[in-house]
Amino acid sequence: MPTLHSILRANLPANGGRLGELWYCVDTRETFISTGFGTAPVASPPYAAIPGDLIMAPAPRATVIEWLIELESDLNPPAILMQPIALPFELSRLTGWEILSDAQGDLELDILLASYSSYPNSATILSTATNPPRLVNAIKAQGDVAGWDNVFGPGTSLQVSVVSARAVRRVTFSLGVEISP
Repeated sequence: MPTLHSILRANLPANGGRLGELWYCVDTRETFISTGFGTAPVASPPYAAIPGDLIMAPAPRATVIEWLIELESDLNPPAILMQPIALPFELSRLTGWEILSDAQGDLELDILLASYSSYPNSATILSTATNPPRLVNAIKAQGDVAGWDNVFGPGTSLQVSVVSARAVRRVTFSLGVEISP
């Protein structure tokens, strides 16, 4: 079981403490989990409140999946597919994305998802046309996964497709993942 700390919100440790530690802020009634790099809010509190006590329940774990994308020139369709990553997790949920580039420019990505049984022939586009990971005349960008079908089980593979690129050559693309205990 992870360690539980009850503190004031202002006293959350900057480094987040040990991976998996839980922090319950008594003043704001928020719950945070240590990611090893800091703390991340827990979407639904992993505790059931009973007057004068807290009951511990397993909390989801947070991690990041990263792809390093290297381009030789500007790209317009056809797209480039990056190496797929098979997820060994029981049940996962995407929490957000981040793009970090070597230069200011434009980049649009699609995220493809395939079950183990259908890989590689029936991958579906996970990111929607209205909310794809996109860099627009910038060097970095972050976004949410609103509108994405983002809950999947073990054996699912994720793959990044570079739809278009201008003026960027080396890019790190990260997907935040919450893993159910």
